[in-house]
Amino acid sequence: MLDKNNLENIAFQIISLAGDAKSETLIALREVKSGNYKEARELLENAGKKLEEASNVHLKLLADSMDEGNSNIPFLIIHAEDHYSMASYSHALITELIDVFDVAEKR
Repeated sequence: MLDKNNLENIAFQIISLAGDAKSETLIALREVKSGNYKEARELLENAGKKLEEASNVHLKLLADSMDEGNSNIPFLIIHAEDHYSMASYSHALITELIDVFDVAEKR
């Protein structure tokens, strides 16, 4: 059952995972600036795993909400989704940037 406490716990879980993923993604970009491509790719891989976990938590929340017929989505869940979206976007963008930097450095 999705009571207020469960929703808050789920929201904070998504926020935490997404925040960690975004932080690791930004650290990966800093590592590339220092020429540490291997470390950057490891950070991106870890960030990707956290984003996948956040996505799974989010999908379970949506499925449980649908099963219960709950269409009332609290503000905290919307905030969690925003964190996830920004982390996912940052991860995709920085992954591409690192690939571009890697190609440019090899030229």
